[in-house]
Parts: sequence; C-alpha cells; structure tokens
Amino acid sequence: MLLVMYAAEGVGLAAPQVGINKRLMVYNESGDRKKWLSEVIMVNPKIVEFSDATDVENEGCLSFPDMNGDVQRSKWIK
Repeated sequence: MLLVMYAAEGVGLAAPQVGINKRLMVYNESGDRKKWLSEVIMVNPKIVEFSDATDVENEGCLSFPDMNGDVQRSKWIK
C-alpha cells in the first residue's frame, strides 16, 4: 500500500481505497519515500481521545484525483 500511495503522490491511503475491506491505513506526512522512518502503518485504529480545538486544511483524496476541499479536523488525536 505504501508503494501505491507514493506512486499517487499521496501522504495517506486506507485499505478500502484500493479494494481491501480491512481497517488498515498507511501514512507518511512528508509523502517522501526517502523519509521511510516517518512511515506509519495502522491496523484496526481506534480514536480514544481528541481535542475540541480544530484546524481546517485543504485536502485531496487519492480516490478522487483533482478534487480538493476544506476539511475540519481535531488538532490532535490519540
């Protein structure tokens, strides 16, 4: 999945986006395959705590190329 993410010039990819019906995701904030120490692989992730404070960022989705939009997210999660 990391290879697919990098090939699409993404920073994150969830398994359902590539036809795998599992709770699995890969992530590298830099999007740079050379920074492999920043790679994160999550299996069955669960949010247990999050901030009330939020940020809005313009994001895209590898499932819908060339489509972007503002997304509001918590500033931090556990």
